[in-house]
Amino acid sequence: MSEEFSLVGVLRSIKSSLELSVIDQNKYGPLLITTFSNLAEILLKGFVINGKIKAIPANLNRNQREQQIKLIQDSYKNRKFSTIVNTEISVHPTFVSKPDFLSVCAFLSKLRTEYRNAYTHGFYSYRADIPTETIRSTVEKFIDFLEILKNNWTELDGKISEKKDLKVLVYFCSFEHKNCEQRWRKFNENIQEGSQKLGRFLGVEFDGVRRLLALLDLGIVEEKDFCSRILGYDFDLSRLILPILQTNGQTNRQIQTKMRESGNLIDLRKLVAILDDMANLGKIRKQYENGRTVFLKI
Repeated sequence: MSEEFSLVGVLRSIKSSLELSVIDQNKYGPLLITTFSNLAEILLKGFVINGKIKAIPANLNRNQREQQIKLIQDSYKNRKFSTIVNTEISVHPTFVSKPDFLSVCAFLSKLRTEYRNAYTHGFYSYRADIPTETIRSTVEKFIDFLEILKNNWTELDGKISEKKDLKVLVYFCSFEHKNCEQRWRKFNENIQEGSQKLGRFLGVEFDGVRRLLALLDLGIVEEKDFCSRILGYDFDLSRLILPILQTNGQTNRQIQTKMRESGNLIDLRKLVAILDDMANLGKIRKQYENGRTVFLKI
């Protein structure tokens, strides 16, 4: 990273916090809410500061540039999260997915207000009764925050891309609220199977750690990985199925024949896995007609 903002330490903190989230959200709930709230503010300040520094005229000498950088950094030292959102992001002319990002920021702002200690102005450490759903939502919203911000910040996207374990954690922590129950169950089964292999090294008191290690061992960072390693099919094949489906139902063998006619040979078992997964995701409809299972366009 350039001189104006270093992302290495921030991403290390994000990775550590997501690891705790995988190990035990309830146990580390107050810490997670505190950390993710603060990290969101740090990242948002970094994004805005980075943009302003890039806009510094190129004809300034080194001393002038350093003075400008210091002025910019100092101006944001006491700027609050909600203020930056309202004065910088809401009026940003080219911010990608701005409405979704503002919605996520509104959630995080409300969280910071609700759990702030009115006497010490510290966050959350005095609360031991944070609902599980609030903790889970905080993790999910922070992942959404991170995903949208990296699409607007090239440096952040690049640094995340370099860190496979972080990408694994981000994918996993966003998986449940973006996928159907059937997919989540299959994912969980694979992680559980992997964690059982560690049983002779780590006892039951380390169940969360075993789960984390099994997840990292799977190394799934994107949809292609999940479809291949968990569901056992090539993700790219699913894109070839939609164009040949019709509004009237077709059996898996009829679909297989049409794919073969277009030059795409596929094993029937794998085709069924793809069709069932697409139906679970709501991309196609699966129904029963005259004693047979058929698939059709929605």
